Amino acid sequence: MERDSFFGDAIVWTGRPKVLRIPLMYRVGAWAFGVVALISTLSAIAVKTALHGPIGGLLLFAAWMATLSIGFWRFPIWWRSELVYTITDRNIVVSRGRHRRYIDRAAISFARIHWDPQHAGIGDLELVRHVPTGALRRRLTIVLTGLAAPDRVWAFVRGVTPSTPAGDGHRLLSQR
Repeated sequence: MERDSFFGDAIVWTGRPKVLRIPLMYRVGAWAFGVVALISTLSAIAVKTALHGPIGGLLLFAAWMATLSIGFWRFPIWWRSELVYTITDRNIVVSRGRHRRYIDRAAISFARIHWDPQHAGIGDLELVRHVPTGALRRRLTIVLTGLAAPDRVWAFVRGVTPSTPAGDGHRLLSQR
C-alpha cells in the first residue's frame, strides 16, 4: 500500500479536481475590472478627441485594470489545476506543490456537498471541524472543489465502503 511522504500514513484515496470553475466573487471582480478598463479607454478616446489632451495616464490605468481583470479570470483555474487531494488513514490533505493544508479525519464535525448545476455528478465537498465553545471558538474548513462523485469521497473520509451509484435517471429502474 502506498504511503504519504509527509505523514507516513497509508493512502486510502487520491484525486484531483475534475471540473475547474471560477468562483463567483472572482467572476464579479473580473467583470468589474473589465468594465472599469473599458470606461477608462473610452474616456481616453473622448479626452483625445474633444480636448486634445494627453491620455497616457488614462491608458496606463486601463491597461492595469485589464491586467487585473485577466488575473481574476484566469488565476483560480491556474491555481486549482495543480491541486491534489489525498485521504490517508488519519488525515485529509489538499496539496499544491509544496503548499499543504490538512485536517484530521477524526476531528471532522460535519460535511457539506455543493453540487454543480451545470455538470451532473460533480460537486464540492466541504469538510468542517467545528469547535463551538471556549476561548478557541472557531470553524476550520477544507473544501475539495470540482470532485467527481463527492458523496463517494465523503464515504472514503468516513471510512465506509461507498455504495454503488443508483444512477441519474438515464438507466432504466430495473438496471439501477
